[in-house]
Amino acid sequence: MTTTASPRGGGLVWRDPPPRPRLQPGQVDVWRASLDVDPSRASGLLATLSPGEKDRARRFHFLEDQSRYVAARAILRHLLGLYLDRRPTDLRLSRGAFGKPSLGDADVGDGIRFNLSHSGGLALYAFVLGRAVGIDVELTTCVHVDELASAGFLSEGEERQLRALQGPPRQEALLRCWTRKEAYLKAIGEGMSASLPGIEVSLDPGVPALLQAPGGEKEVGRWSLLDLVPASGYAGCLAVEGAAEVVCWEWQWPDRKAGAEPQSVDRCAGMGRGAKPGPVRAGER
Repeated sequence: MTTTASPRGGGLVWRDPPPRPRLQPGQVDVWRASLDVDPSRASGLLATLSPGEKDRARRFHFLEDQSRYVAARAILRHLLGLYLDRRPTDLRLSRGAFGKPSLGDADVGDGIRFNLSHSGGLALYAFVLGRAVGIDVELTTCVHVDELASAGFLSEGEERQLRALQGPPRQEALLRCWTRKEAYLKAIGEGMSASLPGIEVSLDPGVPALLQAPGGEKEVGRWSLLDLVPASGYAGCLAVEGAAEVVCWEWQWPDRKAGAEPQSVDRCAGMGRGAKPGPVRAGER
């Protein structure tokens, strides 16, 4: 079975959001947000967090890491509040056995599933109705095959393909492998506790796909993967259960003045070298 993730309007760009975003069946909303916020917002952001989130924030050794964590969680609460018509402080968030966030019992009936990822000063969020979703963003860094192989992250097929590459092509393939597999692992809610060598993703540019997973062809066929272009120097991937239409939004603080300079509408989805604009298909084998 082939599943697809397709952009609304034939192309994915980061756009200014509507005042009241609403999810439609079969639609995934992906949000991009800068976590480097003005210090004047700091106390207000911290006030929106739960006692548990505040406690985790205090554990960060570096102030920059702490402020970015606080911003990431505060933005998540603001976004959920917009979708649910609730105050950010009223939302109860839970964590699964392996850390995947979800809404508490009071809000589960709305059917919203979500996931978030942040790296450096950037965060990505994904929201969908009634299906599993995972998202990953990574700041571009030098990654070594030996490190991932020794950590048990790579399948035999992934390691073989990566060792056949050298230089920049290897680094690009490593980053695609990392973000695609991480997005899937976050979608299923198992993270690094999963049997990583038994999960394999494609490494080719512009052809994100889950190739192998426990559960065989049935499991492989029910997932769509979509490469994302979060910003210069970053890579990202979305994993969603089934076929989906993807819409990308640029987070803006609610008090942004009317008539302010609009955000850029740069490309949101990666299409690979030499690819032409058009429908982005994900999850094809």
